[in-house]
Amino acid sequence: MAKKRDPKRLELCRRIQREFGARFRSVRKEARLGQKQVSARMSLTRTTISNIERGKQRVYLDQLFEAAHLFDVPVEALLPRVQDVFDSISLRIAADAPLTPAAAIDAARVVRDVLGAAAQMSSRVPRSRNTR
Repeated sequence: MAKKRDPKRLELCRRIQREFGARFRSVRKEARLGQKQVSARMSLTRTTISNIERGKQRVYLDQLFEAAHLFDVPVEALLPRVQDVFDSISLRIAADAPLTPAAAIDAARVVRDVLGAAAQMSSRVPRSRNTR
């Protein structure tokens, strides 16, 4: 039996699709391309392009990169901003949440390990000599 998605995660997925679709439509119109032209260049149907723009169709990563290339924009221009997907309360809570003591110990351990590895690497790198 297929696993049912959590309603909150499903709504998040829909929000992302809607925001992506709005950005896709906006960038397509700025490029002065019709849905039919985009569908032909991306090897999709015009209905699929319409569904993407309305947030009804999921987009694969290869399609995301292909669209960015087609519209000559960075991938980030098509992706929704975090603020457009998550409500500000959940963003603020995640950013303001203090580290638990266990997480602080883990973070300190990671920093110590990284600094130790960096010190070992710098001691192994041969120093260049000026041979004039």
